[in-house]
Amino acid sequence: MGILFLLSVASGASAEEMDAAELYEKSGASGMYESLDQDTQNLLSDAGIDSAQIEGGITAERLMTAVSQMLKDKLAGPLKALAALVAIIVICKLTGCFEQSEIGETSGMVGTLACASVVVLPLMKLISTAQLVIESASVFLLASIPVYSALMVASGDVVTGGSYSILTLGTANAIPILSSAIIIPMLNIFLALAITSAFSQTKFDKLTEKLYSFTKWILVLLVTLFSGVLSIQTLLNMQADSATSKAAKLIASSAIPIVGGAFGDALAAIKSSMQVVKSGVGAFGILASLCIFLPVITETVFWVAVCGVGEIAAELFDASRIGKFMSTCTSVGKMILAVVISTAAVSVVCAAVVLFLKGSL
Repeated sequence: MGILFLLSVASGASAEEMDAAELYEKSGASGMYESLDQDTQNLLSDAGIDSAQIEGGITAERLMTAVSQMLKDKLAGPLKALAALVAIIVICKLTGCFEQSEIGETSGMVGTLACASVVVLPLMKLISTAQLVIESASVFLLASIPVYSALMVASGDVVTGGSYSILTLGTANAIPILSSAIIIPMLNIFLALAITSAFSQTKFDKLTEKLYSFTKWILVLLVTLFSGVLSIQTLLNMQADSATSKAAKLIASSAIPIVGGAFGDALAAIKSSMQVVKSGVGAFGILASLCIFLPVITETVFWVAVCGVGEIAAELFDASRIGKFMSTCTSVGKMILAVVISTAAVSVVCAAVVLFLKGSL
């Protein structure tokens, strides 16, 4: 089957060099850009990217300008929250209530409630944003994977493209299911346990700590397994495609010796044009994946830093209850970050395979 495919592609190319722009249009890659959410399209547009084919129009200066503007937009809220947290902790300390046991306990509770009003809603919003971003990434993968697979097959990697499509499409379909059924409910439960632990006599410190550690290692294991299986599968199938390609060339040159040179020239032209399209689409896939996740990752990092600084300030001012609450909020932020980064890694790996895979033509 692979031999027949190569023969038909070469014969269809005749002696003319296939145009990369024409290959891009026929690949359906334009649907990749259209599948992105509006915020991601705006970020890419600010960086000078208006299509799913990167051909050198992007510059480091425009990209850094776009990222800097995004960072400024995301930093305002966390800075205000940090100022509010420090003010609450300082006010509680200045009252001198921590020196009296009964009043100190009440003051600690009131201070913790005030801190919760500052950080809990943003954390809940981050969880909702993470769900939306994961779903957007899944939509982008479902639109991109058929294009990636088609470009592999058109490059002569028939076996590799077929197996790649099966594995990655299954993963893309599983991501939103796992997100809505397991990941997002788990994050909400973790946040609820963290808040309950800070305001009740029941202690969930060990439970939340173990839950965070278990979730982190599960995510690392799943991403490692996916990347490892995809890499090994791709390497093994590349050998089969390479053997098929060599056999096709040998059959063509021996069976039809008169046009054997033309066949080789046609394959070289196809490979050159196809590699340009594959590289551009693969690079776009990586950059688009990063732009999908970069805003939520940045915002989560800022809020984790806010909670961490709040925890340090509470320890410096001897506000143990507030410090404990901020510590649990930091863990919530880290868990959100772990979930988002794991999904981003899967999306980037899917595009990186296409970018670095050499065609067998």
